[in-house]
Amino acid sequence: MEDQKGKIQDAMNRVLASGSFILGNEGRALEEEVAKYVWIDYGIGVANGTDAITLALLYIRHHKSIYADGALVATVANSAPATAVAIRRAGCCPVYVDVLPNGLMDPDDLRRKLHKKIIAVVPVHLYGQIANLEAIDEACDRYDTPIVEDAAQAMGSDLSFRSKREILKCVSFYPTKNLGALGDGGMILTNSPYADLVLRHLRNYGLDRDGNIVIRRGFNSRLDELQAAILRERLKDLDLYNFQRQQIAKKYFQMLHPQVLHREFNSLENYHLFTIRHPNRPWLQDQLLKAGIETKIHYKHPAHKYFIEDMYITLPETQRHCSEVLSLPLWPGMDTTDIVRVCSAVNSNVTT
Repeated sequence: MEDQKGKIQDAMNRVLASGSFILGNEGRALEEEVAKYVWIDYGIGVANGTDAITLALLYIRHHKSIYADGALVATVANSAPATAVAIRRAGCCPVYVDVLPNGLMDPDDLRRKLHKKIIAVVPVHLYGQIANLEAIDEACDRYDTPIVEDAAQAMGSDLSFRSKREILKCVSFYPTKNLGALGDGGMILTNSPYADLVLRHLRNYGLDRDGNIVIRRGFNSRLDELQAAILRERLKDLDLYNFQRQQIAKKYFQMLHPQVLHREFNSLENYHLFTIRHPNRPWLQDQLLKAGIETKIHYKHPAHKYFIEDMYITLPETQRHCSEVLSLPLWPGMDTTDIVRVCSAVNSNVTT
């Protein structure tokens, strides 16, 4: 971000000079620019990525006239607990689908678990990987179930998938994301003019432009002008930084031992995180730390373990994934010597 400081400061000064801090020109411009970036018609800026999913599900409840809480939503459990929290905040209950070895929703398990009482499916584009939306969409054909993409980590990945049914794409601008604000922020992306209208009401207490309450379940979730202005500047460099991430990931794939790889290189992915898997993760993480290499775990506990009513659900591949996955260092501009050092340390411990 060091090279963006001047542009970010100019953007902040622009907002301060305008005197407009909520629902102003910067937010509207960002909505148009992000929507154009992902080749979609409408973007609705909200306070954060969690709210984006909550509001998208509240819109589906409104559209389907589902007034009682307790509707079911299918999702995965190996992402941040924010996804499950967002579902519950929308008055819904998660139905957990198991994942594939790459950590993405298993379409076959979705087919087994999908039924007419599930009002939406929320696949997670984990680490910037894109879930198999073609197969998920096909599974949703049976009950014409809407899809809400948790694309919190996927800005800059291929979000071009379209369907004959309604799809809402929810992104996050949390500071650590590839397109990150200097605070919180999120956006819902849609091709539906009706969804665009309803979601704008929902994010602002359920009010219309005249201040009348037209939707009862609305709440305060608005992307502020300062963050919108900053994001507009950072969006201009997103492709460059994502390209750098892809080149680093490509070197990882070339150098790392196949035993730790659980996914294939994909030039359409933003490589928000680069993860490996190892059956004795604590030992490997400790060995890497001794070599001066810090790693992270995304995510250590499946989301259903956070809720007492869900904690006895059996998700074998999800549990394995959460117990083995390890994130290696990756950032734009990462030096090749550092990549070689990381790969050498991983490989020397895996092959001993």
